[in-house]
Amino acid sequence: MPNLLSDLKNILQRIKNEVPNKVAQAVQNHFLDNFKKESFDGQAWQKRKNQDEGRNLLVKSGALRKSIRIARATWQKIVIASDVPYAQIHNEGGITHPTVTPKMRAFAWQKYKQTGQSKWKAIALTKKSKLTVPIPKRQFMGMDNGLNAKINTEIKNTLNRIFS
Repeated sequence: MPNLLSDLKNILQRIKNEVPNKVAQAVQNHFLDNFKKESFDGQAWQKRKNQDEGRNLLVKSGALRKSIRIARATWQKIVIASDVPYAQIHNEGGITHPTVTPKMRAFAWQKYKQTGQSKWKAIALTKKSKLTVPIPKRQFMGMDNGLNAKINTEIKNTLNRIFS
């Protein structure tokens, strides 16, 4: 009898430890897959105005994608987070107001000389100290139908592995 209680205790402890970690890994991978698919819950992200940049949406240096991490994985709560300051505005959309600095003006002049695009000249010559820049919603984190199915599958697979 003591063996049965000990075995049950060990199984319950494994469930408590393994299920949250496996689910958190599945959720993190799902969010990273959204970058590859350039969509969320089957809805494609809005394309950028200047399509000739030749890179995926939301990827310039890869810092945003690399920042998606498991912040907490317990039986009570699983948290997937990003520490980059622009993650939330890309995920939810909104308006940002960057300050026009001398460095920004110099960059805009350089881009204008390279491309001849008037938008760069306008930034270099603006008298404004702050710009108003709308950022479209390109959600990559959050609950969706595909994620619910992956979570359920991961829980079943983990429990089957523990009990087999």
